[in-house]
Amino acid sequence: MGKYFWDTDQESDSKAPARNENDELRAALHSMEILIDQLDHLYAQYFARYEKRPPIEKRRMLDAKMTQLESAVKPTPDLKFRFGAVQSKYTTFRDRWEKQLKDFESGKARGRS
Repeated sequence: MGKYFWDTDQESDSKAPARNENDELRAALHSMEILIDQLDHLYAQYFARYEKRPPIEKRRMLDAKMTQLESAVKPTPDLKFRFGAVQSKYTTFRDRWEKQLKDFESGKARGRS
C-alpha cells in the first residue's frame, strides 16, 4: 500500500494466495481506520491553510469505500462490532469535517494567519 490510500494499486496480484473472506474484511476495516486518519490530516492541513483546497476527491473515494463496506456481509460478531466502530468513527469525523468546512468558508473559523 502506498503512502496514501489514493496511491494504492487497484489491481490485485494474481500470484497472491486467496485469503479467507473474514481476513479480507478485517484487512479492509483496518485500512479504513488508517484512511480516515489520513483524510483527517489532510483536512487539518486545509484548515491550517497549508493546502489551498479541501480534499474533496479523496473524501469521495473514502465515501465509496465505506459504502462498499456497508454492503459487505459481516459473518461474525467481532466483525460486526469492528465495522460498527469504524462506521461510528467515520460518521463522527465526517460530521466534524462538514461543520469545520462550513465555519471555515463562512469566516467563523480562522485557521493559521
